[in-house]
Amino acid sequence: MTVALTPVNQFVSSRLLASKGGVSPKRPVSRQPRFAGQFSQPVTAPVSNQQLVSALKGQVKFGSLGQLISIAPGYKLGEARAAHNQPLNRMPSIILESATGDKIAIDPVSANFERNIIEFTEDFNQDSARAFNAQVDFLKNKILDKRAKGEIKDPSEETVHIYINSPGGMIISLYAMIDAVDTLKKANIPVATYCRGMAASCGSVLFALGTPGQRYMTPHGRVLVHQPLGGSYGQATDIGLQNEEIQEMKIKLTDILSLSALEGKIIRLQKEVDRLSESENQWSPNVQARQKQIAQFEAEKVRIRKTQEARTQQKIYITQAEMLKAEDRSQEAEEALAKGQKLVTDTIAAVTSEAREQERQRLTEVIANSDGATKTTAERELRRLDDRKVPYSSTRERMAQVMERDRWLTAEEAVEYGLADGIVTR
Repeated sequence: MTVALTPVNQFVSSRLLASKGGVSPKRPVSRQPRFAGQFSQPVTAPVSNQQLVSALKGQVKFGSLGQLISIAPGYKLGEARAAHNQPLNRMPSIILESATGDKIAIDPVSANFERNIIEFTEDFNQDSARAFNAQVDFLKNKILDKRAKGEIKDPSEETVHIYINSPGGMIISLYAMIDAVDTLKKANIPVATYCRGMAASCGSVLFALGTPGQRYMTPHGRVLVHQPLGGSYGQATDIGLQNEEIQEMKIKLTDILSLSALEGKIIRLQKEVDRLSESENQWSPNVQARQKQIAQFEAEKVRIRKTQEARTQQKIYITQAEMLKAEDRSQEAEEALAKGQKLVTDTIAAVTSEAREQERQRLTEVIANSDGATKTTAERELRRLDDRKVPYSSTRERMAQVMERDRWLTAEEAVEYGLADGIVTR
């Protein structure tokens, strides 16, 4: 068993260093105020990596991360004792104890990291994104190495678990973390996300990035979905550009949440189909109804992705127009902008028409297979279909409404909207 360590704040006793040939720290750190279960022995000053390596005589292995090392097999977890690493740190330490009685302390977060658990309990900023991405890259490389060597006996050993309790933060930092999580998915490494406390703002997007079927809420967890926040200053042109940027962020985040919600709904419906198929015929009305819902949600995903591709192509046209303007080719620049705008407009019109036709087919089937009030309501909706707005994705439309209202979602509501797949107590 190997255990991850952070050597900056290690508690290495003078006895350990002296017995292993290392250099004993000259000045112990002043003892902090005690609390229940505090480490009873004097706390010594942190030692350098060279001293620690010398003390353990080759038992320490440095990882790919600068501050990460691991104890080679032979050390085992001893009893858990509480200690202060720093005056403001109240994290208890776990004492590693060897057969010879040597002890090294680590914090529980580092111990959990060895079990593929990442705890994100900070604001989204450059520092937290850098630390998060470093952990993701390390775990990805570790899992891929084990997979190549055939050391993974249980598929659950490949899963990366992300525990989230964050108030949100910078969207740019969130983008960096989204890309890091995507590298896990491209390597076929499952990502399980857990909301313990709150997943607010950017935290809600990170939570939704979990592998469909593995996004869990605790009973008292809350998810906050809202529009991007920001302020603008400077010249009118600068304010206009900032407004365009924040609108683009809103569209992109809405698409991410909507696709995650659709995938969650499809997974849930597929489980219901599998369960009903065992007790009923696969051609039963219940099974058929759920399969039609799955087909509708799959069609919504395709329409959302088509609009994403059109907007991406529009950005390319906008870049070309800016380059043409710099070369005093204004007419060609305007043509490029017009092409980009027409592409997005035509794509949205096409997917909306497709959604309208899909809704027409659904209402027609309801009228043919029902009677009474249900049939009357469907007939009324069918007559009004051409006059009312039909979104190309009802799931996306609903998610956009949630964002505009700044809704705090309970665990049950998050499951209903498709952002979470279940409620757990762990």
